[in-house]
Amino acid sequence: MPAPGGGRFDRRKSRAGVLDSSHRGRAVTASPQPRSHSDGGATVLHTCRYDAHIDVLTARIVRRVKDLGSTLPTLPGCAELTAAKLISEATNVDRFPNESAFARYGGLAPIPAWSGSTNGRLRVCHSGNRQINTAIHHIAVVQLRLDCAGKDYYQRRRAAGDSGASAVRCLKRRLFRVVFNRMRADYARRPSLDTGEP
Repeated sequence: MPAPGGGRFDRRKSRAGVLDSSHRGRAVTASPQPRSHSDGGATVLHTCRYDAHIDVLTARIVRRVKDLGSTLPTLPGCAELTAAKLISEATNVDRFPNESAFARYGGLAPIPAWSGSTNGRLRVCHSGNRQINTAIHHIAVVQLRLDCAGKDYYQRRRAAGDSGASAVRCLKRRLFRVVFNRMRADYARRPSLDTGEP
């Protein structure tokens, strides 16, 4: 019986595999090779090694943030890894003339979207440094679960009539200001920390 791709169709071979006409009627096994029990142990071993490597890197990052004298980890919702992301993405924070420029760099500056009868509308900016934006968003979400000034501010915005998303954006904009001021103060003290001067 002819096969659709040419060559001969063998029922005995079709039970064990799939006919490949490019291999002159030889069967290509479709079922995967059975996995040995040692593969599972190797996977667990590799996972443990990766976990240990991640722990080492995390400890180095935490130590570096402390060596820089950053005050960001004292901000509710901002741990050392989040602080490290903000510091590394902002680099020299003195290059921003003010906190508005820093917020624009982080993609939180609103964009006017009105024309004619739609005066007063703003649309969300989806550009900017998304790593900084994500870090600030993470701090905002954590603060909503804590008893802190950020949660109080969010509740005041909701009571004033803002939607949940709009209140979170306002909280993020406030956090951009707080983070910028802290990073700028930390950066101003960094030379004396590096040289060991009091």
